[in-house]
Amino acid sequence: MTAGMPTPSQQLALLRSSRSIALIAGVLALIGGVLVLAWPGKTIETVAIVVGIFLAVGGMAQIIDALVTHKAGTYWGLLVLRGVLDLAVGLVAVFWPAITVWALVLLIGIELILAGVVSMIAGLTVPAESGLRPHLLSRGVVSILVGIVVIAWPGATVLVVAVLLGIYLVAFGLVLLWAGYQLGKADRMAPAA
Repeated sequence: MTAGMPTPSQQLALLRSSRSIALIAGVLALIGGVLVLAWPGKTIETVAIVVGIFLAVGGMAQIIDALVTHKAGTYWGLLVLRGVLDLAVGLVAVFWPAITVWALVLLIGIELILAGVVSMIAGLTVPAESGLRPHLLSRGVVSILVGIVVIAWPGATVLVVAVLLGIYLVAFGLVLLWAGYQLGKADRMAPAA
């Protein structure tokens, strides 16, 4: 046996625990994916509410921490401000999740348009002999067009993202279940310790 190498019994124990983790994670991902596909709009709003709860709790914790531990010369005032902003954004997300999702989609659309403009500017300023100009210009045009579509149809964008997330979760769950099955086969074929 090489020093540091696991013994066969340790390998078998690792195989069994990996199988359990793969099967549990696979079932959870599969269930999550099916739920997302069944209710894509509600799923996104639920995620907004959960994120809002985390932001609100984190904001309160930041405010308390800044007020309790503030010292002269520190940035405790900025920490309080950050905590207040996190708390406010969290409460908006909790009580108005649809608006939160819409605002996020709007920001993503704006970011795509800005990224497209930057890419086009870079494409126009890069030397033609570099060969990057067509790539940067086409990427910029596509980014601007996608940004416009996202802003024009935010509801459709949210549903597409939710459906893609649901499909991904179902596929990921199936892969994990297959991995758990394969690990179980390897466990059964492993020699007894």
